[in-house]
Amino acid sequence: MVTRRPSAEAAGLGRFDRRTIVGLRWEHDFNPHTTWRNQFTYDQRHVNQPTSPTTFVGPYNSYAVSSDVTNRALIGHSPLETFGGISFDYLDYGYQTYNVMPLGGASRGAMTTESYGHQWNLGARFQEDWHFAPKWHVVIGLGGTYSDIGATETLYGYSAAGMTRRYVTANRFFFNLAPEGALIYAPSKDWTFHTRVGTAYGTPSASNLFITPQGQYGNNTQIESQSSVGVDLGADWHPDDTLRIQATGFYEFYNNELVSQSAGVNTVGTYTFNAPASQHRGIVLGVDWRPLPKTLPGGRIKLSYTYDNQIYTNYTEVLSNSTLSRSFSRNGNAIPGVIPNFLNARFLYDQPDGPAEGWEAMQKSHGVIHTGWTMPTN
Repeated sequence: MVTRRPSAEAAGLGRFDRRTIVGLRWEHDFNPHTTWRNQFTYDQRHVNQPTSPTTFVGPYNSYAVSSDVTNRALIGHSPLETFGGISFDYLDYGYQTYNVMPLGGASRGAMTTESYGHQWNLGARFQEDWHFAPKWHVVIGLGGTYSDIGATETLYGYSAAGMTRRYVTANRFFFNLAPEGALIYAPSKDWTFHTRVGTAYGTPSASNLFITPQGQYGNNTQIESQSSVGVDLGADWHPDDTLRIQATGFYEFYNNELVSQSAGVNTVGTYTFNAPASQHRGIVLGVDWRPLPKTLPGGRIKLSYTYDNQIYTNYTEVLSNSTLSRSFSRNGNAIPGVIPNFLNARFLYDQPDGPAEGWEAMQKSHGVIHTGWTMPTN
């Protein structure tokens, strides 16, 4: 038997996706103080990804609609801005995976899996922004989402006896709330200080429900929504029209954080699990500078730097195969896949006037510093 290993180009591997997004937005002012906004978006993604020994093919159709009202009023002489909105989005999909034949051109062989499902989310948000004093204002808000996820995955097996099918179904419901509050102090036109306490949540997607912690196809519906409580403190300095500097520090406490990773060799893909507790902390720095406002008024430099330190504080990982199982405490270890240092530099030019008004040019560069972590041994 002769074995031939074609190149990725000869095999036809790659990503040949197509995406179409169409949106409609309508706004209406009931009066000078009240604005009503409505938006509808259709997002169609057709995926064709022969990127490995299998190819992934299928459409994803998303529909999203939202409506909100903003009202600006006075309590005495204090401005009060009230926001209320609702949203609904629906995703339906159907995809198949096939073995890639050794014929070149990403020829499809036998089907390995097939999945059809949906996910819809119904959400609402309310927010009050009150300037209760000339230099102070407070913001409070509450948001919530109800989610419904349902899907069925069919697994195909082939042998001399014929083809077999195995069905895996999943149906989960989630309801989450996220209150938040912020306090802003502006002692002068040059300085603004802000602090915020906020909560957040993350809901699993349908794809998270079908690969088990052993890295095999199956039911993974035991995962829960993640939640977090975060605190940030920052300042903005705006000495003139050419320079703005921002600095913010943050500290976030996560429960049941959704993390995806490989279960090891001889597995079908990554699986998603809940890490019981973790922490994210760091700083965000930003600079927006127009260095030559008179000779080059459209020139601008934007710099941003993020330090993001994410660690597990309560998580024991279990790695298993058919004959062996080992557990490892990850407490105090960095969460894999997180970029701890990220620098983003942008050099922009926007023509402010004349016949070429509105034309822009931009050059962007990134600087990334990676760090790793070592698996402990027991």
